[in-house]
Amino acid sequence: MKNYTGLLLCLLLSSACFAQEEASVKWNIDPKVESLIAKRNEQRKANGTISGYRVQIYLGSSRSEAQDTRQKFAALHPELESYVIYQQPYFKVRVGDFRSRLEAYRIYQAIQKEFGSVFIVNDDIRFPKLPE
Repeated sequence: MKNYTGLLLCLLLSSACFAQEEASVKWNIDPKVESLIAKRNEQRKANGTISGYRVQIYLGSSRSEAQDTRQKFAALHPELESYVIYQQPYFKVRVGDFRSRLEAYRIYQAIQKEFGSVFIVNDDIRFPKLPE
């Protein structure tokens, strides 16, 4: 009995030694950074966009190939929006407006075989449509 009491006492004391205190984190953010974040949020509200994900199905320098890829996608998946974006020197075709990466991944898996190099990207997306 004495051996177990001593062992229990040692375990309790050792766990107390390794116990961690609760800590709080205080962020010191420059007011200029806060104002830039606020401006960005205002612009997104004005444009009707939020941060989200899209699936990119085309990247290239040909506008006609980008349009063809978009039309092919629209014929196969009319329920999803597709967008042709030009960021010099490339045309990009991105599809969907997903709030989470998991939602985008489901579409990614569905269209991966249809369109060669497909990947998920962060993008400003349109507000999701509300059910009627």
